Amino acid sequence: MNYNDKLFRDDLTDAEIKDFSSEELALWVIRPNRSVAAEAKTWMKVRVALLIAATLYYAYAYRMNGEQSPLIFLLYCYEFAYYTVRKEKAVLEDARAREEYHQRVKKLRRRQSRE
Repeated sequence: MNYNDKLFRDDLTDAEIKDFSSEELALWVIRPNRSVAAEAKTWMKVRVALLIAATLYYAYAYRMNGEQSPLIFLLYCYEFAYYTVRKEKAVLEDARAREEYHQRVKKLRRRQSRE
């Protein structure tokens, strides 16, 4: 497959887009992008910021009693594990979507070559 194919590029000019057939345009519009992984990362940053704010409030209000400190440590461990799993899931979903897109483009190119 030619990876310089226009269906895989994001920086197309208006003239190149107008040259697409209706099937090619539909495929180009639904092509996967990296926004899913970036969105997951953004929301995890929000979660971490809220967790830090809650920890600072807790430390100020309750003077970090010795009995509650392990709970905060466990909460941080949970958030780290959740972030790692969520990031991996987003990367795998992105890879799966890209592979499916490649298969659709191959199928379209085979159909066009038969015509």
